[in-house]
Amino acid sequence: MVMMTRRGRARTIGCFALALLVGAGATPGPVRAESAAPPLTPTKITDPTRQLARFSEALARVKAGKAGAVVRIAQYGDSITSNDAITRRARERLQTLFGDGGAGFVPAGLPSPSYRHHTVLRTGTGWKTRAIQFGGLADKRYGVGGASFEGSSGAQASFTTTKAGLGSKVSRYDVYYLAQPGAGKLEVTLDGKPHSVIDTAAPEIKSAFTALEVPDGAHKLQLRVTGGKVRLYGVVMERPGPGVTYDNFGLASNSAKALGSIRPDHLREQHDHRGLDLIIIYLGANEADWYPPGDKSIAAYQEVYGNTLAALRAAAPRASCLVMSPTDAANFTEGKLISKAVIPGLVEAQRKAAAAKGCAFWDAFTWMGGKGSVRKWRLAGEWEPDLTHPNGAGAAKVADGLVDALLEAAGVSK
Repeated sequence: MVMMTRRGRARTIGCFALALLVGAGATPGPVRAESAAPPLTPTKITDPTRQLARFSEALARVKAGKAGAVVRIAQYGDSITSNDAITRRARERLQTLFGDGGAGFVPAGLPSPSYRHHTVLRTGTGWKTRAIQFGGLADKRYGVGGASFEGSSGAQASFTTTKAGLGSKVSRYDVYYLAQPGAGKLEVTLDGKPHSVIDTAAPEIKSAFTALEVPDGAHKLQLRVTGGKVRLYGVVMERPGPGVTYDNFGLASNSAKALGSIRPDHLREQHDHRGLDLIIIYLGANEADWYPPGDKSIAAYQEVYGNTLAALRAAAPRASCLVMSPTDAANFTEGKLISKAVIPGLVEAQRKAAAAKGCAFWDAFTWMGGKGSVRKWRLAGEWEPDLTHPNGAGAAKVADGLVDALLEAAGVSK
């Protein structure tokens, strides 16, 4: 979790190395998992102007079993989201309750090294990644998920249903790419057989989409660049419904400023096509290391965050919008665990920005216990040693808290 500088990138690599150590069983720091789970603080979603109305109506149609009804949800976030732990649990809970709508949007490559999507089998080679957290695209056409993948002849990506359970069926693939003058072609192979060719060349630059209908069931889609250069964003995998999709738009090192950098007309094209019912924004872990406590600093952050919410609202005006506050975090300083003092201020800045820009708000910081609660979660074995990221057990609990709050706000029983 770092600033986006050359030095910051080196620190980000260090975070990934720490994650590998954690996965291998290493537990740096003096805190050990030995206590009971901390009590949670009941915290409802704040939605005085009924910003969740579209989501509630869409979920009611799915619950009623309406043919073709699909609730589409996407969660933007940073590294806490990117590994799909929270989004996977939320996806599986909602799909178990209301139906498997498919894997949803799947990026063509890895938008960040920690990215995962557990509801699809995905491979890819030969792509050059450009994502919002580190920039690199002069035209800022990063796609709906904030990451672009450019490939020349031979670059390929495949999207395959899982072998069993949720994600084991698909009835529609939808390929997201950029049409532009002089662009190349994508050879499409379906279930091992040649299917078609997508020509991404066009007289003008614009978002483009190609849908492929298939019998509802197990399938494998392969895309390969056969000439020229192609900018590919990803593939949506859906089923006829009723059901739910839950897109993971998490990117390690992401921030409100980075998310707000996508070209507005391009983002609108992407969201017009995706047709989301609910957009969740869960950011702040990186900003907790960038912004010092203090009224002036928090006011500056509120302005940045509000501008990003305004850009998302303009790109997807019909979607419900939910801001999920940062969770608690801490550092070890001279052998002592010190809570990050700026987080309560970031939470309040996000709360105010959500109210000003027309988004509902869920205070995950208060829900998990407020300032200092991350220590209790770590003692209970539910948080990583870095005291910023939940582990698998903690992520599942955070996801359950989010889903429970959403269902209550929607007035839909579990």
